[in-house]
Amino acid sequence: MQKHHRSNHGADNHRSKEYWMYGTHAVQSALFNQKRTIKRLASTHPAHLPTLFTAQARKRRLTIEQIDASLLQKYAPGAVTQDILALVAPLTEPAIEEILPIDDSAPATLIILDQVTDPQNVGAIMRSGAAFGAAAVVLTDHHSVSESGALAKAASGALDTIAMVKATNLSQFMDQIKKDGFWCMGLSHDAKDTIGTVKLPAKIALVFGAEGPGLRRLTRDQCDFMVHLPTLPPIDQLNVSNAAAVTLYEVRRQQLLLAAK
Repeated sequence: MQKHHRSNHGADNHRSKEYWMYGTHAVQSALFNQKRTIKRLASTHPAHLPTLFTAQARKRRLTIEQIDASLLQKYAPGAVTQDILALVAPLTEPAIEEILPIDDSAPATLIILDQVTDPQNVGAIMRSGAAFGAAAVVLTDHHSVSESGALAKAASGALDTIAMVKATNLSQFMDQIKKDGFWCMGLSHDAKDTIGTVKLPAKIALVFGAEGPGLRRLTRDQCDFMVHLPTLPPIDQLNVSNAAAVTLYEVRRQQLLLAAK
């Protein structure tokens, strides 16, 4: 694989500060991720936490602090914490080369989000990406999201499972991954081809735009081909996270059919 400087590795982490992560799945996944730095664990009822939590906390030499319920809202205002909090540092952003298959002929899927700014959507996309075997979610350096409690909760554990990468210049990033054999497929409701009718390449980057504006012109121009989902009126467009889940399913379906031959 060619080596490219594709993103501002680590720069975003300097801007992102430690934050409180909450929710059972998010904190559990963080506990089992050895690359995740956890500074504090807290709960209003530590004795009621699952044995899995407490055993892994001991392995990592972390004490689960007992805190007053009022502090839950202080640390995670308005959030459904499920009575578990973790003060964490953001993960170090990996280089794309670190997470793609060593075998250049092996199937690989990337998810590219063009200025998608809602942490709920990005988190849901990360969860679908992890479920269907995507290697990474690639975001724009600006007008996107950074690690946060809301993102971790929406990802429901996937934030510590699938890589999140920031691209300083998305158009250049797409041009560079093409040199490594990736095809870039954009999603747009006005595309001519339906996704289920297109034979997809083994190495593919799925490109989604923000709800409303969709893909920016330069991003769309970098796509090798465009497809749409066969939705029906009056719901002719899906939320971006739902669209991503449907698309990832079709990619995975075709990958499994190819592997079975």
